Amino acid sequence: MARGGINKAVVQKAREGLLARGENPTIDAVRVALGNTGSKTTIHRYLKELEETDQRRLAPREHLTQELGELVGRLAERLKEEGDEYVQQAQARFDLQKAVLEGDLDKALKANAALQQQFEIQTEALASESEQLLTCRTSLQTEHTRNA
Repeated sequence: MARGGINKAVVQKAREGLLARGENPTIDAVRVALGNTGSKTTIHRYLKELEETDQRRLAPREHLTQELGELVGRLAERLKEEGDEYVQQAQARFDLQKAVLEGDLDKALKANAALQQQFEIQTEALASESEQLLTCRTSLQTEHTRNA
């Protein structure tokens, strides 16, 4: 009775098992995993095909990873530029608003100083008028007393 031998699927399964255990899938290691069956030439041929397939599968991933990295880098730079622009616009609005408010504060302080000066003048005038009123009352009282 003829033996079925090994095929690529069996070698791939043994190779993946070795990789999962962290071992290097050499020809001898794969042959032992297969139960010491299969010729080294056949195993070597299948391993070579599987490695080429893996490399072709990994090559687009590496290219994709590089593309994604570049895309993320460009997006990050663009986001930073837009963020900086937004911050600059906000700073300009803030500076303008600050200047307006400082102008208003200066006007209010000047108006307060003028009102304070006017208050002092009126306080002095009131004190003078109060003295005159007191003098008039005293004179009036004296006249009333003399008339009586």
